[in-house]
Amino acid sequence: SARLPSGAGMIGLEMNDYLSVIIISWDRPRYLRQALTSLINNTDPRWEAVIVDCGRGDQFSLVQDLLRGLAYRYLRTPDLSEWPVRAALKWNLGIAVSTGRFISFLDDDDEKEPDFVHRMCAPLREVHGLRAVACNGVVIDDSSTVRGDLFSGKASLDRDVLLVPEFITTGQIAFSREALDDVGGFDEACDVSEDYEFALRLSGLPHHKIGLPLARHRVHDGTKATRHGDVVVDTQAALKYILGKHGVFDPARCGGCGFKFSGSEGMVGVLPGSGWRIWCRGCHDRVFA
Repeated sequence: SARLPSGAGMIGLEMNDYLSVIIISWDRPRYLRQALTSLINNTDPRWEAVIVDCGRGDQFSLVQDLLRGLAYRYLRTPDLSEWPVRAALKWNLGIAVSTGRFISFLDDDDEKEPDFVHRMCAPLREVHGLRAVACNGVVIDDSSTVRGDLFSGKASLDRDVLLVPEFITTGQIAFSREALDDVGGFDEACDVSEDYEFALRLSGLPHHKIGLPLARHRVHDGTKATRHGDVVVDTQAALKYILGKHGVFDPARCGGCGFKFSGSEGMVGVLPGSGWRIWCRGCHDRVFA
């Protein structure tokens, strides 16, 4: 797991009071242009774009033309799609070269609302000890038309599934750099959904939820939005990874009664701002707190 310091960052850059928005580019210039334009249209100019170009195509000319005179960093890497690595490395590279006091993420085919920077950073600046902020979102299609609300609710404990964390996609999160001292960066050894695993760790810190749709998540024509069940299963897998990594219990079975955990079954839990509480469905014993 990458441990990224708050201070001056991994490469000794001076920090500023901006929001660093990290974008992984996958040679989709049409959507990258729209993503960057959504940042340019933000009412609060205190942001920097950090573009990690993964080598499928050179987006530098596009970035330079759009962001001329604005704060941005462009990191060109070898074609990471050919490497046996996951998204965690790409996010960590972006964090490493960012200089903002606050950090957020933007997929190169997604967009931000014009007041995203202001509304997400204001609580982090004003509330002492606050480490993260999450917002709601909407689903847009290839023409950027809004098609509905992005899933950002929670499953009920009565339904015998893990309570879904407030952070659903990386694009809905902004956090202070100090949070990295508490939870580290993305886990490059994680073999499940890296974004859910990072969000689970982040959700254990003091955080605030904004009930406004400030993130725009694109679902391409011919594909479907993430279903509730998929979110539950992915979050469950990430939680098992975390607990198993720290030796709390065998992520496959309950250490008390031997109840076998499978898919989204087996554990019931809640994720309050101050920590986690997890129960086994077999013996109802608390297995982690």
